[in-house]
Amino acid sequence: MLALADMVSLAFRLVRVNIRLYSRVLFLPALFSAVASNLAQYSMMEWLKVAAESKLAVAPFAIAMAVILACIVLWFYAAWELCMRCSAMSRFLLQLNASYQEAYEAIKKRRWLIFGVYNLAVLPPLLVLIAWTVVIVSALTVVSRLGAERLLVGGLVFFVIGLLLTVSLAITSLYGALLTAGAVVEDCSFKTLAAKSFHFAKARLLRGASFICLLTVAIMVANFAISSPLTILEAIETAFVIKQSGLSSFSETAEPTHLRVISAMFDVMLNMVTFSVAYTGYVLFFRDLKLRLEATDLVGRLEKLVKVDN
Repeated sequence: MLALADMVSLAFRLVRVNIRLYSRVLFLPALFSAVASNLAQYSMMEWLKVAAESKLAVAPFAIAMAVILACIVLWFYAAWELCMRCSAMSRFLLQLNASYQEAYEAIKKRRWLIFGVYNLAVLPPLLVLIAWTVVIVSALTVVSRLGAERLLVGGLVFFVIGLLLTVSLAITSLYGALLTAGAVVEDCSFKTLAAKSFHFAKARLLRGASFICLLTVAIMVANFAISSPLTILEAIETAFVIKQSGLSSFSETAEPTHLRVISAMFDVMLNMVTFSVAYTGYVLFFRDLKLRLEATDLVGRLEKLVKVDN
């Protein structure tokens, strides 16, 4: 059993130690995911340019929507494959299987459970975000109608909203994380898995929410560090274009093609880091709860003693 910070550190350390295997296993789905998201964004931006110049841009719209739909399908498939491969890596790291290939074969038998759990895990935080978006818009409307005191009142209101938003997202994400990790570790039905995940989340709600916040912040910091060279390069490129063309602001510049390609390459790395560390952290926390709430280590030792006596 580890402290929360130790589990987050261990998740990063396990990924770092096995970085070659992670890179080989996750590269292709991470690449497809990055290509799909960037191509969908590029198609939408190109159609908006055409639509701004022509009110009857029906053909470009149809082409853009077809490309975006294909990208969405590709992205979902890539995300599904990332989940399966990260699940297999987690089983291998926990020594539930002797090799990654053996772990992946075991996960393939549960691929539809992995698919359902992944989508179900995203749903509660998404509903919370939608609900809080409505609250924020309503609060903006009310605060904007106040007089001189709107700065003070608005600051207090949005501080409370931000705090409650963070807590509610952490709690709902906790259940999704436990459900995701349980699908990796437990060989049981979805009904049993959902009940056990809910029991774990309820039994250690504050500890679990704190772990989710800590892990999320750590991943965000790592992603920021990884993408910082790209940010610096984009700033230099934009400043150079502005100086050469005489434009007055960054918003008037179009992102060069080579920067789009470099950005997609960084997205591949970010996808690999985010999925690998998140899955490893979730599984470590699920294992920690099993030790605390089910004493699985003691049960395993007792079973060995019984076998020896027999």
